[in-house]
Amino acid sequence: MLLFAIAQTATVSQFGAITLLVALVNTVMCFNRGALGTPILLVSNLRPHQIRTESGYAVTWSAGSAAASALLLALVGALAGSLPTALAFCAAVPAVLIQDVLRYSALSCGRPLAAVASDGLWALLMAALYVLNVITNAVPIVVVVLWWGVGGLVAGLMLAATTGVRPRWHRILGWWTTYGRARIRFGCVQALIPVATALFIFTITLILGSAVAGGLRGASTLFGPIAMLISALPLAFVPHARRSNKTVADQWRILVKTSWATSAITIAGTIVLVILPAHLGRLLLGDVWESAVAVVPYVGLEAAANCWMVGVYAMTQAQGMSRASLWLRVLEVLLKQGAAVFAAFAIGTAIAVAGAGAVAAWLTAVVSVAFAKRAVRDLAPHRMES
Repeated sequence: MLLFAIAQTATVSQFGAITLLVALVNTVMCFNRGALGTPILLVSNLRPHQIRTESGYAVTWSAGSAAASALLLALVGALAGSLPTALAFCAAVPAVLIQDVLRYSALSCGRPLAAVASDGLWALLMAALYVLNVITNAVPIVVVVLWWGVGGLVAGLMLAATTGVRPRWHRILGWWTTYGRARIRFGCVQALIPVATALFIFTITLILGSAVAGGLRGASTLFGPIAMLISALPLAFVPHARRSNKTVADQWRILVKTSWATSAITIAGTIVLVILPAHLGRLLLGDVWESAVAVVPYVGLEAAANCWMVGVYAMTQAQGMSRASLWLRVLEVLLKQGAAVFAAFAIGTAIAVAGAGAVAAWLTAVVSVAFAKRAVRDLAPHRMES
C-alpha cells in the first residue's frame, strides 16, 4: 500500500528513485526476518516465557539495526536527490522493523490472529491514505512515508501489548553469537532478494534509464498483495512443522499443494491485470501504469515461479537447513540478475528484461524443487542442521 499511495503523486523517474529507498528498508527488514524471526519460529515448541525471552532480544537487536539503517538511508537519499523522503524513511523505520519482529513473536506464541489484526489495522490506515490520495492527488510523498511509520508504531504497540514481549539487553552479544552463523545465513537468505532488487533497479537505471526501471518496479508492485500472501507461508508453516509429529515427506506434500494453489492464484491475477481497463490501472499506479502494464505478463510468470521457491524455503527453514537455504538463494539471485543484465545489454527493452527474469525464475524453481525432493528422501524425520 505504501508504493500504491506514493505512485499517485510521483513521476515515473521519482518512483524509480523512491523504490531504491524502499528496497534498502526491505533489505534490513528481510535480514531481520531471517536472523531474528526464523529463530523465534523455531522455538515455537518451547514454553511461552522462553519465546518471550528470545523475542525480547530480537526486539532490541531490531531497534539497533534501525539506527544503523537510518544512516544509510540518509546517505543514499542525499546522493539520489531525495533527501526529504529519505529522512521520512529514517523516522519511520524503527517502528516498522520492531513491528515486523513482533509478528513472529505472536505466531510463535500461538496468537496468529493478533498478527493478522496488527497487519490489518496497519493496512487499513494505509488504505485510507491511498483513497485520500486517489481523490485529492495532493498528499506529499513525505507525508505518505511518515503515515506509514505511524501505522507501524500503532500496529507494533498492539502486538507488544498482546504478546507481553519487552526489550532485553542483558548479555545481548552472547545471545547473538550463540547461533550466530545460522542467524547470519538465514538473514542473508531473506536479505539477498531485496539486495538484488536494489542492484537490479540501479543497474537497469544505468543501462536503460530510470523510466524503464520505474516501469519494471511498478509491475512488480502490482503483485505486492499476492507476494505478501505467499511470503506469509513460512510464518504459518514453520511453527506448525515444529509442533507437529508429521514426517518431512508429509510436510513437503503440504507445501507442494500450497505452491500449486498460490501459483494458480498468481496466474489468475496476471490475467486480470492484463485485461484491466487503463483508467482503472491508473488508479493503482498513476502515470506509472502505462509503462508497467506492458511487462505485467512476464513479471506475473516470474511471481508464479516464486511461489514454488517460497515453498522450498519454508521446508528448509522448518528443518533448520540454513546452509542449503543460502546456496539456493545465491543461485536464484545470480540467475535472475545475470539474465536481466544480459537482456538489457543485448536487446535493451523492458519486455526483454522482464522476459529474461521470468525464464531465470522458472529455471531456479525447477532446480530448487528437485533439490527439495532429494532432501525429503535423505532427511530423517525431525533432523536438524544448524
